[in-house]
Amino acid sequence: MSKKKNNESMYKNNRYYEEDQLEQNDGSNEESNIDKEDEVLEETQEQDDSINKKEKKVEKKEKEKIEKLQEKIEELEEENKKLKDTYLRTLAETDNFKKRIDDERIRERKYSSQRLLEKLVVYTDILDKACNAKYDDPMMQNFLLGFKMISDNFQNILNEEGVKKIKLDKYFDPKFMQAMEVDYDPEKEENEILQVLKEGYMYKDRVLVYALVKVNKKPQEEKPKEANNESSDEATINNEE
Repeated sequence: MSKKKNNESMYKNNRYYEEDQLEQNDGSNEESNIDKEDEVLEETQEQDDSINKKEKKVEKKEKEKIEKLQEKIEELEEENKKLKDTYLRTLAETDNFKKRIDDERIRERKYSSQRLLEKLVVYTDILDKACNAKYDDPMMQNFLLGFKMISDNFQNILNEEGVKKIKLDKYFDPKFMQAMEVDYDPEKEENEILQVLKEGYMYKDRVLVYALVKVNKKPQEEKPKEANNESSDEATINNEE
């Protein structure tokens, strides 16, 4: 009986021992598991920090790259604006140049006979004056009649080419006349034409030959010498004072 009780007590003791061991093992396992979890968390945190740093670096580089690209775009837009402005200016200048060339060509064609007509007008004017001369000799009058016909034909040709005599007004006009002489007639007005020395001619809308005229101009009155001397004496006295 005693042996049986001893065995039972030993069994119970062994059982309690095993339970203690199991509890101890469970506690140590829990601690080790907690430590492992902490290590894993630390590693995970470090990895996350490393990833965040890398991402920040990448974001920073991308941001810098975007800023550089934006600056480059702005530079290219400004350059494009300047080039466009230069292009438009050049286009406008080229267009104006073409217009000037076209206008010059039109003027050249329009006034192509100007130099020849200038010479013809001079001789036509001389011939006209000769035809208007007065002679008592009948033979000379017949000759002048023939020259008059020739002069009229010249005048018709000039009219067909657009050459016409300048219609002179009563007063001097520098646009169509040149004052070759100056005289004074108190019965006439200032700048009134006293005599036409040579006829003027227009070629289309240009002055081909200016009319030469004598113009009425009142002479300037000279101040008396005594008055000049008095004024100079007064000036000297004022300076001395």
